Amino acid sequence: MEYEIYWGDLNEETQNELLELMGDKGNLDVIPIATIPIEMEESPLRILKVEPGEVPYEKEIKDDLHSVQEEVGGGLFQPVYLDDGIVLCCNEEGKLNGMAPNRWLGGDIVCGPFFLVGDDGEGGFVSLTDEQMAECQEMFGEPVQFQGNEPQLDPRLEFYYPW
Repeated sequence: MEYEIYWGDLNEETQNELLELMGDKGNLDVIPIATIPIEMEESPLRILKVEPGEVPYEKEIKDDLHSVQEEVGGGLFQPVYLDDGIVLCCNEEGKLNGMAPNRWLGGDIVCGPFFLVGDDGEGGFVSLTDEQMAECQEMFGEPVQFQGNEPQLDPRLEFYYPW
């Protein structure tokens, strides 16, 4: 495998010192945190964005934590694994933060903006396929009007005890 050296914020003098430590053969054991495999360029994720009271729309986002957090209104995000390799990403604290109710999901209400994305089967995200996009549009296509007194809007905590 080929490697390139990732220098981060190191100045040129420090870079040269590290190269001397590595020696002519590029002894990678000397500086284990300074080498990484050559990275592939990431392509954007094709998602379906669902906002409270709005019709969902297709969008492309970067495949990074900041972009995911931005799409769900900031803070912590919660992935909810649905059927057919689809993941719903919502704000984990949507109800606690008083975000607007958005859509029903089973017997609960998702509050705040969320999006749907594909599951790569290894803990990462992939773009939705055309079939998945159509399925998500069918599931969440109609905006929902909430009364505001639904018991599912009350935040709740669940505690799990190991004993």
